[in-house]
Amino acid sequence: MITTPKFSADTLAVVTNVEATPEAVSRAPILITEHAVAFATAAAVPVPSPTTRWWMEAVHAVRTAASWMLRTSTADSRPVRQHCPRRYAFLENALMSREMDRL
Repeated sequence: MITTPKFSADTLAVVTNVEATPEAVSRAPILITEHAVAFATAAAVPVPSPTTRWWMEAVHAVRTAASWMLRTSTADSRPVRQHCPRRYAFLENALMSREMDRL
């Protein structure tokens, strides 16, 4: 804790010569400690609230999910479709029956 000395009006000397005052009075250097600078900096910087952080994470999750759902696929990302000839069982049965009749 920083304490400042207390003076009364009796102990202060009254200067009568105004022109001599700047040369006669010298100021003591002011010392600012690292602790005082850290405390002043911490007081000036606002602390983010945990509610805001949670809300921003939720917005980020929703935005990411929506971008994945709305993303269009490219030709390279889709699997190559293989050509499989269709087989119609009813047609094969009819053709086989016709061939058997010819024999």
